[in-house]
Parts: sequence; C-alpha cells; structure tokens
Amino acid sequence: MRTPLIALTLSLAFAQGETPVERRELVRDAVDNYFRSAKLMREFAVVRHTERREFDGGGKLKSSERWTQHIDFIGGVRVGWTIERDGKPLSPGELAMSQDAARQEAAEWKAMTPRQRAKILAKAEKEADYLKEFPHALVFSALPDEALDGRPAMVWAFKPKPGYKARSMGGRAYEGVVGKLWLDKEERQLMRLEAEVVRDVTVGGFLAKIEKGTKFELSQARVEPGCWLPVKQSIRYGARILMVKGIHRAIDTRYREWRRSPEPPWSGN
Repeated sequence: MRTPLIALTLSLAFAQGETPVERRELVRDAVDNYFRSAKLMREFAVVRHTERREFDGGGKLKSSERWTQHIDFIGGVRVGWTIERDGKPLSPGELAMSQDAARQEAAEWKAMTPRQRAKILAKAEKEADYLKEFPHALVFSALPDEALDGRPAMVWAFKPKPGYKARSMGGRAYEGVVGKLWLDKEERQLMRLEAEVVRDVTVGGFLAKIEKGTKFELSQARVEPGCWLPVKQSIRYGARILMVKGIHRAIDTRYREWRRSPEPPWSGN
C-alpha cells in the first residue's frame, strides 16, 4: 500500500512530466468537449435555482432575489417556467401564467423560419467564441492530482500568457485572470474551474472594464458517458460600463435533476 507521501510524490512527478504543449492540447480537448456537452444540454430537462445579489461600490448588499425554474420540453421545444420565487412556491395562478408564457415561447420558436432559428443559435455560439481562446491565452502549470466525486482529476494552475493578443472582445479578460482547473483524466472533461481577475481589464475598446476581484467558479458532473453538465456556477463581478456606470453583482446558480428528454427535441421539420 502506498503511503500518502509516496502517492503525492508520484502524482506530482506524473503531472509535471507533461510538457506545456501537451497541457495546452489537453485543455483544448476539454474545451471542445465542453462545447459538445453544451449542445447535448439542449436534449435535457433540469431544475435550475438562481440567486442574484446587487451591491453598492463599497460592497454593501443593496438587494437580492431568488427564483427556481423548471426547464423542460413543450411540444419538443426546450423552455423554462418559474416555479418558486424567494423560497416560496408560486400560487396556482402565478404558476399557470408562468407556464402559459413558456407555451407561448415554444409556439413562437416553432413559428420562426429555419433561417431565423439558425441565426439565433449561431449568435449564442458566437458569444461563447472567447472560450476557444482559453487554451492559447493562458500558461498552465501542473499541481498534484486530486479526486473529485471518486474520479481521478488532473489539476493545473493558470495565469496570463505573456504577449498573447486576444482574438475576441471577451478574450481580453484572459489578460488579467489567474486560477485553477480540474480535468477528468478518463474523459478529458472539465470538472471544476476557479478563476479570479487580479487586475482591471478593459474590453471592447473603452466600452467596459472588468474590475479586479471579479471571481468565477464552475462545477460539472458526469450525466452520461461523454456528457458533463453544470451542477453549480457562481460569479461575483465588478464592471464599469462606458467607464461611467458601475455594476457590482453576484449570481449563484444551482442545477439538479438533469434528465434526458424521452422524446427527440423538435427539429423544425
């Protein structure tokens, strides 16, 4: 039986044996797998709980709200409706209105032309393009392996890559971010991510500034082979829009009861 010290030494030696190029390729695989899982997410129902808090410039809480949504399929179209607000179930009348709005949303989606639907999906994917820069914009260094939920994970710290030029507006955020990530060894999937902005970063010319101290965390779980979906996501950020309006906000999201739809999602045919 290996002692903890021997196991730690072997783990560290194995992780540090990977070259920077190999680590970057592994991260790129994980990002590709993340996008594949994101597409598969469209075939799953889930219960999503969200809490949003607003702060003043000094960090004092100004307001908060909580709500829970049931994300499911109506006529094969994935939509969501609110079932709880601030910890209390909606009244029958409120729930009926929420479900009616979801049915209307599903009907409007079906009424669109294929070109209109494709345009909306393409826009959503375009907004996430900055994630594809993640493997190239950062330098990854190995830490000792860990186990998350009983599965072996590679653990790496990351920091900005000197001289990297962002290819997208969102990619500018990498210029000031440090953190850690956990990758599942078997499936090369992102299990956990912790990131913090350690210096102010301007994006979009002078349109917005992401302030130092902004933090982001993501935890994912294996729902089925090759498909990992979020169970927890948290972001606390400070930003300044047009260098004038300040926003200080925290959003915590929890997901539970991921369930694949028994019927194929509506394809538009």
